[in-house]
Amino acid sequence: MINKDNLVYYLGTALSQVITLLTTLYILYHFSPDSFGYFSLVLSVTSIIGSLSTLKFELSVAISKDSKSAIEKLSLTIFVSLLTNIIMSVLYFAFEPNIDLFILIAMSITIAMNGSIQQFILFEENHLLNGILPVLTALLNLIFLLLIKGDHALIFAYTISSWLVTLFYIFWMLKKGKEYFVFSLPSLKKIFHENRSFVKYIFPSSIATILIMYFHPILLSYLYNSANVGLFSFALRILLLPSIIIGTVTGALLRNSLSKLYFSGDYTAIKKEVNKILLWLLISCLICFPILEFFVFQLKNFVDISRWSGIENISVLIIFYAVSQFFFIPLSNIPLVFDKKKLLLKLNVIQLFLTLMIYLGAYLLKWQFETFLVVLSVVMMIFSAISCYCFIKIVKVKNVQTV
Repeated sequence: MINKDNLVYYLGTALSQVITLLTTLYILYHFSPDSFGYFSLVLSVTSIIGSLSTLKFELSVAISKDSKSAIEKLSLTIFVSLLTNIIMSVLYFAFEPNIDLFILIAMSITIAMNGSIQQFILFEENHLLNGILPVLTALLNLIFLLLIKGDHALIFAYTISSWLVTLFYIFWMLKKGKEYFVFSLPSLKKIFHENRSFVKYIFPSSIATILIMYFHPILLSYLYNSANVGLFSFALRILLLPSIIIGTVTGALLRNSLSKLYFSGDYTAIKKEVNKILLWLLISCLICFPILEFFVFQLKNFVDISRWSGIENISVLIIFYAVSQFFFIPLSNIPLVFDKKKLLLKLNVIQLFLTLMIYLGAYLLKWQFETFLVVLSVVMMIFSAISCYCFIKIVKVKNVQTV
């Protein structure tokens, strides 16, 4: 899964997370768990809106026959996301117009635009650009965070840096293939119908995934205090670094390579590719998570984290949850490529149901915060193991049928 062509993709993503860690150390010193908890809450809401506003058409971009088809799908994705955000902004301001809602909309649009264009860059296999832009985003976020002062510095820094990167994406796309962009409604309608299965299966499946990923700060704020929300969000932010650096990048590369092999009908190569990713993920897991736990326990030697008391204990309690996402995220691309969207929808709905049941149990039984974290981690680890087995079974069954 690592070669001289995509190495820069991994290195760029890793460097961006190193900068993010430096930003995190700055946050530890200058902000309280309450402030970080509020930022996590706002980011969760905007990430949900931004990710869902595309109706998940962006996932169809990487699975295209040629650049023209990919840009046509990207045109539909951008049109749908902008239309959705415009409608939601009108509804927002009709009820309660204020600056906070404007920031939410601004953040939502950048999340949708950046994620969509990244899929086209992935299709083009422009790993250099995919490696550089995360570094640029993280660096800009740190610079603006150093310059901006006040209670909402975290939100403003994130929004401004994201918008600057969005403008770069737009100029790059216009230069790359503006002649292929689709602007007519009849053509967009045709592309919509050709890819409606993504709305039918992947969109509801993604709703479940996105809610699981971003709803924790929102639901936790109803069960526990904002300090616990901040501690959980911070610990998870560190432990999800392997999922961001390795899991997400590997999943994107896997989706791209499997789709090409799938179109060519080379199922033997597909099976080898999946075996390689399993070995790669296992080795990475055994190396990365012990290092991260060591890092968390050594934080007190670098910065004053007296306001973040208990962060070490929480990082240990949610380690299984982080590992579950590390495997589930990349391997969930297998049913996407093999047109097993119903299976992916089913598993994501089950995962959402289990998560909500855990929260309900915590509410009814009045669990301590630590008890909640243990139950969440263990249940999600078991679910991830079963799901990954189902994903791998798709390739084995397909291979046997072909033979």
